[in-house]
Amino acid sequence: MRLHEKAGSGDAFIILGCRDDRVVAHGAWLAENYSYKTILITGGTPPHNPSIESWVENSEAEHFLNVFQAKSQVKLHVLVESKAMKPYMERRVVATFEAQWPTRMQYFELRLG
Repeated sequence: MRLHEKAGSGDAFIILGCRDDRVVAHGAWLAENYSYKTILITGGTPPHNPSIESWVENSEAEHFLNVFQAKSQVKLHVLVESKAMKPYMERRVVATFEAQWPTRMQYFELRLG
């Protein structure tokens, strides 16, 4: 499901919650190596997810925030959206942006194909 888009600097960087801490660890690496004004971390509390039972946080976003802060020395404005329940696959994110903001896709600089 990857689009193989190249990473780069931007106004905002979105880290989508899931069960895999490698996702946010990579996000922390990107924040260390590129320039962003804001980080948005999303992720709700999915039902029936035994892999997160050991987490002390109430949501994927809160867990990812703690991991991000432990892995990155970059001090940025971080927004946490802990109610998200959308799938976290890259193509779904692009489809959501295209559906919500069809005339603004040029600002996101996503090239499909």
